[in-house]
Amino acid sequence: MVNLSTFSRFAAVLALVVAFAAGSYGTDLQWPALYELDDWTECRHLYCMVRVILSPTGEPPTSPNFDTDVVDDQRRFRRTLLDRGVCLRSVDALSGQYRGGKLPHFPTSAWNRSDRYILDRAHFPPTFHANESTERAASVVISRQLAAQYPGLVAYTEIEYCLEQSSSVHNYEQTVAVSLALALAFGFALSWNARGALLRDVRSEASSRKPFLLFDLYKNFAMVGSVLAHCVLFGPFLMPAKNIDFVEQTMTHPNAKLIGLLSPFLMQIFFTMSAMLLTVKLLHGAPKAPLAWSKFGAIVAHRLIRLQPLNLLTIGFCAIAYQHFIGGPLGPRQLIVEQGACRTRWWMNLLFISNFNMHKPCLPHSWYISADFQLFLLIALLLLATLRWPRKTPHLLACAIVASFLGPFLTVLWTDFDPIRPDSLHEMRFFLLDSAYLAQLYTPFYNNLSWSVGGMLAGLVYDRYQRQPSASIVRRVNLAIGVAFLLLLAYGRLTLAASGRISPEDGRCWLAAYYAAFKLSAAVFFSAGTLRTLLTEKDFPGSAIVRMGAKLYYCVYLIHMPVFRIVFSSATAPTEVTPELMVRMGFRVFGISYALAVLLHHGFEKPVMGFLRRVLLHRV
Repeated sequence: MVNLSTFSRFAAVLALVVAFAAGSYGTDLQWPALYELDDWTECRHLYCMVRVILSPTGEPPTSPNFDTDVVDDQRRFRRTLLDRGVCLRSVDALSGQYRGGKLPHFPTSAWNRSDRYILDRAHFPPTFHANESTERAASVVISRQLAAQYPGLVAYTEIEYCLEQSSSVHNYEQTVAVSLALALAFGFALSWNARGALLRDVRSEASSRKPFLLFDLYKNFAMVGSVLAHCVLFGPFLMPAKNIDFVEQTMTHPNAKLIGLLSPFLMQIFFTMSAMLLTVKLLHGAPKAPLAWSKFGAIVAHRLIRLQPLNLLTIGFCAIAYQHFIGGPLGPRQLIVEQGACRTRWWMNLLFISNFNMHKPCLPHSWYISADFQLFLLIALLLLATLRWPRKTPHLLACAIVASFLGPFLTVLWTDFDPIRPDSLHEMRFFLLDSAYLAQLYTPFYNNLSWSVGGMLAGLVYDRYQRQPSASIVRRVNLAIGVAFLLLLAYGRLTLAASGRISPEDGRCWLAAYYAAFKLSAAVFFSAGTLRTLLTEKDFPGSAIVRMGAKLYYCVYLIHMPVFRIVFSSATAPTEVTPELMVRMGFRVFGISYALAVLLHHGFEKPVMGFLRRVLLHRV
């Protein structure tokens, strides 16, 4: 069982080491804070979030001399792109004080690729849009503030969204109270009706043998780790951070690249586990009885029944209920934007192709579920081909390994971004919306194929060992672990070095080769390591809590991101971002997600899955 207290201390210490080991660097200019917010709780009028673009040259924003190339996005946030929360008490009076004539248009030609100005009002419904009077009023307020504090700066202002603050606060408080009451009532009723089954689960023998109990243990670890990782990594960008310099130093520390190179392993290992389990199931009894398409269809149907009910419920919640959970000025940027995406792109999540939708993503973290399902089908078809043409098995496996290498190799070769992490802090600030790194490299299934192929090979070896146990198999697996580990270290070091010195004239061939070889070595190492453990170690602790955590993993993973967005976007004032705060809020998100997962699993997911299996699979 995962020790949460130990994990919390470890995460906090790791974040502190990365943060405070960073060397300080000088600032060229003194800029206004990125976030300044009028009092959200005291405002009883129209509250607007305003984007402010500054010109340090004193040129108006429509001038060709409007200076934007001031900050290196690789190391700093755009100090020329600010967020201001403004409480407009008298729109008409303020609008009448505007002396600039017609509102200037945004100078899109003055911004280069790394300065991408993301303000698309299509993300928001018309009720959140501002009219011209409101735009003028906001411009007057912002100009006054800048003139008093930073004379000489010229600003272009554009409202992102507005909402009636008094109704928003009341709606949020009422929604939270009703949700809590319903959850408590539902939980009490569910516990009372299922008390007998719960007692049997708790009293069940912990030593019951289960071939893949190691996977249950890892699911418990990753369940906590993925929630904390998302909160620590993205939390500062969902909150109005006050100490933005601290966030910059943490994100640009040299060790941050190493963490960025290794951290994806936390989720990618699941591709290996999924492929290995699928391989073992399909090969069970295959030599004696040829594999029937009905068995393959049943396995795919079970997979869909496992994933789809909760998937539909979560999509429905995001599409309908998000608007009632706006608890802070930045809430609409997170909740309403995703709500609109879920209302228009829900079908991509339903068909498990959401990993190809990073422009207007609904549940962005569902890319993993979609990629896993795509790899699941691909590996299943590959296994069917090996069983149908056994003499072609070596050729098919060789083609799969080559394809595993070519996916990330060609992606890195034909793109111009850093393959280790997003290009700029500007992308992180906007939660990787429309990020080329995320859309082209991180989420496509073909760039994660090596992990599934490694799991399939591990499953083939495991099946062979179960039929004919042999010490030579264990020795070969040990050798594969050692060789893969050495290659992993070598290619990891080469990837970091090549990423640090790459330039357009150097070409990207070596960087692409190192990165693809690194991913392939990592997949071999973790696949062989998992196989080695399963072949020889049988005495894993299998408590009821571990088994329950494994059942709840998918549910916690799917719902933790909506909970994360609601909790973090409810901040109403600029906040000092610290590792301790991020970890503490991360455990709050995990606690809420786990409690909801228990209710949803026993009250919705489990009954619906049982019903669908009885109706659809009664003949299989």
